[in-house]
Amino acid sequence: MHPDAVESWQEGASFVSTFLVRDGEFNLPEVTRIFEAAGSYSDCLASRQLDINISDLKAQCSACAVGSAQIEELFEE
Repeated sequence: MHPDAVESWQEGASFVSTFLVRDGEFNLPEVTRIFEAAGSYSDCLASRQLDINISDLKAQCSACAVGSAQIEELFEE
């Protein structure tokens, strides 16, 4: 959280109908744009650690992909 933020919503990015991953590729330009755009709104602050936020999203996407593949394997059994 940004040190000047006093409410959790002040440091936030809104991902509305955005593909984080498409055809197996992480959509880095769009994700970066969304995180940086958060700082352009009144009383909102851009992320101080964009690389960590992006790494977290990539890890979550990878975990979902692994879980999805494992569920598909269960259905095939």
